[in-house]
Amino acid sequence: MLSDPIASRCLGRAAGRFQQVAFDAPASPLQMPVTDTAPVSNLPLDAGVVRILHTFARVTAWVTLAAGLFIVIGWQARMPDLAALYIGTQPVRLASGIAFALGGAALLAASSETPIAQRLRLPLGLVLLVLGTLSLIERLGVLDLGLQQWLLVGQAGTSGAAMPVVVSVYFVALGLHAATHCCLRESWINELLALVMLGTAMVALAAQGVSVAAGGETLLSPATSGAAALIFVNAIAWIAVRPASRLCAVVAAPGHGGYIARRLLLPAMLLPLAYSWILQWARGQLGLEDALLIAMSAFVTGASVAGLVWWVARLNGYLHHQRSRVAALDSIAHADALTGLSNRRAFDAVLAVRMQEWALHGRSFALLLIDADRFKAINDDFGHAAGDAVLHTMGQILRRCLRPHDHAARIGGEEFAVLLPDADLGAARLAGERIRSAFAAHPWPQRAITVSIGAAQACAQDSAAMLVARADRALYEAKRGGRDRIVLAAEPAAEGPSPDPEFAA
Repeated sequence: MLSDPIASRCLGRAAGRFQQVAFDAPASPLQMPVTDTAPVSNLPLDAGVVRILHTFARVTAWVTLAAGLFIVIGWQARMPDLAALYIGTQPVRLASGIAFALGGAALLAASSETPIAQRLRLPLGLVLLVLGTLSLIERLGVLDLGLQQWLLVGQAGTSGAAMPVVVSVYFVALGLHAATHCCLRESWINELLALVMLGTAMVALAAQGVSVAAGGETLLSPATSGAAALIFVNAIAWIAVRPASRLCAVVAAPGHGGYIARRLLLPAMLLPLAYSWILQWARGQLGLEDALLIAMSAFVTGASVAGLVWWVARLNGYLHHQRSRVAALDSIAHADALTGLSNRRAFDAVLAVRMQEWALHGRSFALLLIDADRFKAINDDFGHAAGDAVLHTMGQILRRCLRPHDHAARIGGEEFAVLLPDADLGAARLAGERIRSAFAAHPWPQRAITVSIGAAQACAQDSAAMLVARADRALYEAKRGGRDRIVLAAEPAAEGPSPDPEFAA
């Protein structure tokens, strides 16, 4: 039978498991601090993924800063290979190198919460905005700012200092994004700018195929491969620096969506770019006809979509298998092996849920505490195997007597609890009487087994511990009154003092 200390522990364990069991929340979501990167989305975040995203953003920032400095040094030292970052024949433009250095510093500032970093975000963003805008004006021929007069001769010819158009557009968007990062942290404008940056970076990458086919520069495609790769990685890093934003939260989520997004989003973005490069190269170098290229494009696109669908199905199958294993382990952890009912841990959690529903929505419920009469004599006279068989049968009888949405649990040796949703004290008395009669009428093999039952209805003054204590006192009265009966608990205001000794079972 339950005593008051046990009833008090019930509330503590129930409160500890309420979030996890009642609403199936992840076991270890990341609680983001209240900073400039405070959550915009309500999704829980996987702490390990968030650490990876922050590390990626910081590494990208340092690499970008170093690349920008190498480009500037390459221009100053007249070293085209260094300005090309040793990954191409055409040097990255001087204005681009300066912008990359500033962009790397801005990304470092955005990923840090130190006072100095916070003060640097706005000026760095404004400088990037001005630099990108001036270079764009120069490229479009609106004004002559003299950037094109700074020349560097490389293996592929002479390059001016002004940024390509697509790179200028990227740094204009980056400047606005960096400047608003500290001012409009939860604004859709900030996320729209991040999308513009990512879209511009993808255009720059796709334009590499156009450059290969055309054999020279066009208005859209003069960005070098190094610059295109840098702005693409930086666009992703600027999204990753705020894992709780709406753009990134699904990737950092610990559930199905996050698991699949982390494996499919990047391939989904890069595959079309790779196809455009391959097809443009085939057109320019192999001289393939447009009709054949269209057929090849349709075949490769269809095969890719089918491959992605297969991959998603495979990932879903793996996740289903993992969830099945988790469900099986959870069932073991929350089920009583002898009776097949819930165990004390599960009862604590469900009781917490019922108390929460009662407090928030006024959804009443009743609690039955059931104790087998003189059970110790069964073990003493017939052995523990016979006692286990009796407990197993008690679990079967309880399941037959209850509604589908009632919750029965074995909470002690021969002690059981039943939660009756949407039940008042009258309904609890009827349910308890039905259970008592079923036990009394069952053909027990050794000797008749009866039960004593205490019933209590949740009231406004109740906590979980108080409700359990009231049902426990009613069960005590049933034992003291002769056993094989049900006693209804009094309202909290009418209760007497709790009995000190537990009545012998």
